[in-house]
Amino acid sequence: MNPKGHSSNYHMSYGKQYMTVLGLWPVTYTGVKKTLYDSYFKVSFAYFCLFVITQLIEAAINLHKSLGAFASVIGVTLGYATCVLKAHIIKSDKFVNVIHLIEENEQEITKSYDENIIEIYEKCNRFSKKFELIFLAFVLSGASLYYAEPIMEEKMQTQNITRSTAHNLIVSSWFPFDRNEHYWIAYTIQFVACIYGTGYIFFTQAFCLSILRYIVGQLEIMCYLFKNFSATSRMFMAAKHLAFTEKNQELFLKTLIQKHQICIKLVEEVNACLKTVILLDFGISSFQLAMLVYQLLHLSGFKQIAVFTFFLATNIQLCFLYWNGNEIFYKSQEIATSIQESDWNTYPTKLVKMMLLVMVRAQKPVRLNIGPMGNVQISALFQIYKAIYSYLCLFANTE
Repeated sequence: MNPKGHSSNYHMSYGKQYMTVLGLWPVTYTGVKKTLYDSYFKVSFAYFCLFVITQLIEAAINLHKSLGAFASVIGVTLGYATCVLKAHIIKSDKFVNVIHLIEENEQEITKSYDENIIEIYEKCNRFSKKFELIFLAFVLSGASLYYAEPIMEEKMQTQNITRSTAHNLIVSSWFPFDRNEHYWIAYTIQFVACIYGTGYIFFTQAFCLSILRYIVGQLEIMCYLFKNFSATSRMFMAAKHLAFTEKNQELFLKTLIQKHQICIKLVEEVNACLKTVILLDFGISSFQLAMLVYQLLHLSGFKQIAVFTFFLATNIQLCFLYWNGNEIFYKSQEIATSIQESDWNTYPTKLVKMMLLVMVRAQKPVRLNIGPMGNVQISALFQIYKAIYSYLCLFANTE
């Protein structure tokens, strides 16, 4: 039984489409198509990396001018710079293996003998897709405001007889030529780079978060299977045309243990891929958000709305990241509780002993790490927000 409308890549159906647009998806093209696809990614990614370097140069220049000038550059720059690392990780062999592991497991789930398993899986996917759409709406709204603001300023200046010779751009970045004299060239360069920047910010973050939500869904399925072991084991045997015997119950339990080990392995693989970028996010998010708040306090009008939208989008992805990390931590422990809530007292002695081993392992939760700093949990998110307040107090004292 396949989820309606999606015969494959159901969970990653959105991700597969938008990651292909950026050249990040591990496509199965061959020959000329594969060469063109790889070349497209390399050229576009190199262009984006060069643009991020010009932003960092501009940030270094503005740091010597004033805190306000520095704040106007560094907020978006940090977001773009982090995306460079995320894109590199997604293209790595380790992350491609994670994608293939999810694809293989999804094929098994969509052919499941139990409709409840498919329903849990679909529910998790619907939630993930809703988040992606909400996050996309905020990112596109903020990006559109950033793109439109310089053009609106230009129109206002053309109607003003004493117009300024300085022109506004989408974001601050360094150019090896006079940006005011060659304004539309500078704007076009930024527009193309920011299109990719917006794509990297949304696509890489949404895709990584959808994988975390996938893990939560797998843990929920494990909890369901262990809690309803008697009923699910009967369905398993009926689907396999096996007799309901103690030996076949043991076979089903061994299958569940293997699934549990696959969940643990998946978390370990994702952790190995993302722990560096999560550590970087944890380290710079508070500073980035503090810079955005500082901008909001010193801006007005159209630009303030654009910065506020970007501020909200950044907060949404942070909350979803740490909430899912928290869910993975507690759902992995919930497997032991699910076994306890089952009718384990009716199981044969050997099955009970095997269940106890699963409970012992489940009491050691699987977790995502912020490098050596701790775990991806709600408490870590609170630390980020506390640091924002500290940064703002520091900025207030340095003015």
